[in-house]
Amino acid sequence: MRKYLIFLLISIVLVSSCNPKTQNKQDDVNGIEDIKICPAVCAPLYELNNNCKLNECGSGCGSDNINTFKTLEECQAKISNQDNQVSVGDYKGEIIAGDKVNYIRYNQDDFDKAKQENKVIYLYFYATWCPICNVERPSIFKAFEEMSYNNVVGFEAHFNDGQTNKEDEELAKQLGIAYQHTTITFDKNGNEVHRSLSPIKKEKIKEEIAKLV
Repeated sequence: MRKYLIFLLISIVLVSSCNPKTQNKQDDVNGIEDIKICPAVCAPLYELNNNCKLNECGSGCGSDNINTFKTLEECQAKISNQDNQVSVGDYKGEIIAGDKVNYIRYNQDDFDKAKQENKVIYLYFYATWCPICNVERPSIFKAFEEMSYNNVVGFEAHFNDGQTNKEDEELAKQLGIAYQHTTITFDKNGNEVHRSLSPIKKEKIKEEIAKLV
């Protein structure tokens, strides 16, 4: 009888330990409390564009070391670097990438200034929610980091996302932009010479710009 009781006790313990833990914190008369479950691709990340606030689901695309960071320290360091960064062409917009050739957050004053200075202009319409944009963006950054022209500037305009402003909207309307991840290149005279929705590669960007400088 004693052996039977011991065996029964062990069985109960084993069965209890195998039961999966519930994801509900509370289950009462008001219903079950929902818990935010992130997609598998999400990760807790600190968002640069949200003053380094932690987002439990991140950007949905993982840490890219540009707008999302795994630690608060990395995010704050990026802000510090941006504060100390001065545009080569004395443009007022935020420098997103590039040392000698700047890739800048679009604003109309800088765009008009670049045209007046007869710059070759690379323009990309970006949306934070766009998977294609998030794949192509690092290639754009690398292209601008590797170029060293003094008569080229790039702009990133936002399209139909939470960071789109009136200047972005006006530019998209003026150029007839219907989709994000649209690329446009302008020559030194301000003429549009290339427009594409095709996949972007670093070498292709450099090749198109090299034809115009």
